[in-house]
Amino acid sequence: MYSKIKKILRDIPKPIKNKYFIVSLVFIFWIVFLDEYNLNTQKLMIDKLNKLKQQEQFYIEEIIRDSLELYKLEHDSVYQEKFAREKFFMKKKNEDLFILRKK
Repeated sequence: MYSKIKKILRDIPKPIKNKYFIVSLVFIFWIVFLDEYNLNTQKLMIDKLNKLKQQEQFYIEEIIRDSLELYKLEHDSVYQEKFAREKFFMKKKNEDLFILRKK
């Protein structure tokens, strides 16, 4: 059995037996599969980052839209009346209000 192992080791090409080659292989294996930030973790982190960037863009757009609506509510009396009628179903004293609901 010992002779078989010797024969196998002897048949391995010399560049593969090189200690730098072996250390390099171990290092690459470690980085790709065993490290805390391996390839799979890196991909998951990149996906999460992209999702967070999309959310950031969405919230920036929402802030701009809400800021514009707030400015209109503070400075435009016609818009204030329209907002009050649509959102809170307010009416003038001499009006009747009919609410239509979809089924």
